[in-house]
Amino acid sequence: MKDPTRWATKVANTLRTMTGRPIHYRPKPSWREAVPIDGTVWSAPPQEPDVYAALAGAHAMVTHGSNACFEAILAGIPVIVLGEAVAKPISSHTLDAISSPLMVSLYERRQWAANLAYCQWTMQEFASGLAWQHLRPQIYG
Repeated sequence: MKDPTRWATKVANTLRTMTGRPIHYRPKPSWREAVPIDGTVWSAPPQEPDVYAALAGAHAMVTHGSNACFEAILAGIPVIVLGEAVAKPISSHTLDAISSPLMVSLYERRQWAANLAYCQWTMQEFASGLAWQHLRPQIYG
């Protein structure tokens, strides 16, 4: 994306005409050139140190392609994906959906997560023990 601020400003301005809800703007934490957008709540570190704080109480998340949509879906927050993102298969795709975004069931969210996990490791990574080395601490601490 050439100019993320211009894109986010356009999206925020469009959303403002469609909803009276507050619009929180959280740029990628790695993006050092990010600046607040007029008419939005700046939800970036250090004010909100992680994505979970930014998502607390959210009606929906709008993204072009952030991996934060993964966290939103797992938390049961509907997502509107306007570009390419991991959550696109179980998300709305236009801003028109902001009033009633697609809300998938717990079963659908679990199936989506299982589908993603199924593609996470190669047979060589299983055979070498790399997958188990990564997963074991998640299971047993």
